Amino acid sequence: GPSSNPTSPPSPQPTTQAPFNPTSSPSLSRFEIAREKISSASSVNIAATDAALAFDGNPGTRWESAHGTENVWLQVDLGDEFLVSEVKISWEFACARKYDIELSTDGV
Repeated sequence: GPSSNPTSPPSPQPTTQAPFNPTSSPSLSRFEIAREKISSASSVNIAATDAALAFDGNPGTRWESAHGTENVWLQVDLGDEFLVSEVKISWEFACARKYDIELSTDGV
């Protein structure tokens, strides 16, 4: 019968990534620049769901606005100016149906 000759998988190729340099205006698709930055919200349901939890990097925590409140906002101060090409949001089941993402250099 035919002989089997297993082949080994190809060797992984080295990859390079530019070092993080805030002055080079990195994009959000490459860095989690909002993680653990100063944040605030117009509404919080209870202290255990404070705005800071939206940016702590832990999928087991979350920010939660007061129930039944409309036109709620959440903001984070990135601490510097960045070129933003992507924003990633991890929602839970009870999430906003409509939202806007706004960027500013002065927090207004």
